[in-house]
Amino acid sequence: SVSQKDTETTGRLGVMYLAENRMSPYFSYSESFDPLSGKDAFGAALKPKKGEQLELGVKYQPFGTEHLLTASIYDIKETNRTTPLSAADIGNPNVIDPTGSIQTGEAAIQGLELEAQLEWKEVDVYASYSYIDAEINKSNQIGEQGAKLSATPDQLFTTWVTYRPDQFWSGFKIGAGVRYVGETSDGSALVLGPDGSVINTPVLTDDYTLFDMMVGYEWGQYDLSLNVDNISDKTVVTTCLARGDCFYGQRRTVTANLRYRF
Repeated sequence: SVSQKDTETTGRLGVMYLAENRMSPYFSYSESFDPLSGKDAFGAALKPKKGEQLELGVKYQPFGTEHLLTASIYDIKETNRTTPLSAADIGNPNVIDPTGSIQTGEAAIQGLELEAQLEWKEVDVYASYSYIDAEINKSNQIGEQGAKLSATPDQLFTTWVTYRPDQFWSGFKIGAGVRYVGETSDGSALVLGPDGSVINTPVLTDDYTLFDMMVGYEWGQYDLSLNVDNISDKTVVTTCLARGDCFYGQRRTVTANLRYRF
């Protein structure tokens, strides 16, 4: 048998400042690693993929309210991604497996996130929006350089509203929400031949919108709710991969929950 052990020390740092006007700018830095099994083209054990994230944002909570508004931008870089040998490496006498991979691939992700948590006496509103630009910026794989990361939508939007009519029906609650998922790519890039002809075209899945709802009742320490996701039972394709397979999204799902608070 073959064993492999990967260890790594990762760091995380966050700084936030609370101003007198209730604005709280913040900055964070974090690292990650993802172990990979197997060996590269030179016979060495694959190194873990590594990630670094920088995030800059601001939070705001108006005086006398439970509202919270957040806006942030982030930049993520992932290294040690596997990619085939380059043309310069193929003639290297140290190569053991010409069909193997090396770890010079990289991916870069930049994005924007907006979030609002609004709470009143009888109504709660949660809404969030994300814009994601995720791209493979280093790869020896034909048709992958410059491609969008697969299964990564370019936009996400969700909102949820909960209503509790305590004045005339204490304990009753009802909620509804909408989810929007933007288009995704199969992870390949546009490739043109020497004559300008199209060799490969990325497969994009359509964006889609789903609706959810909830009805429930709270009494004492008990919380009973009935949840329905994808009310219309809409058939959607969440993503397709360059190898040819696609994946369907969740169909209408009904769940009942009973919770007890100690």
